[in-house]
Amino acid sequence: MIELEKKQGDYTLYRDEDRRLILVVLDTLGIFEIEYELTSGEKYSYESHGSQILPLISRRVRDEKYIE
Repeated sequence: MIELEKKQGDYTLYRDEDRRLILVVLDTLGIFEIEYELTSGEKYSYESHGSQILPLISRRVRDEKYIE
């Protein structure tokens, strides 16, 4: 996997060998990693507007993880 973006203590965005965008989000304590594949809409938003969408996605992924 190739690292594309990183925000220390929050998330890292990777592109894998199948060209999928994988967001690895740290939990609120920074201990566990949550792996999330961006949807086609999220991928389009990232490719169109850059990294400004990533904090929003990481927050949502983190929140949804604790709701389950």
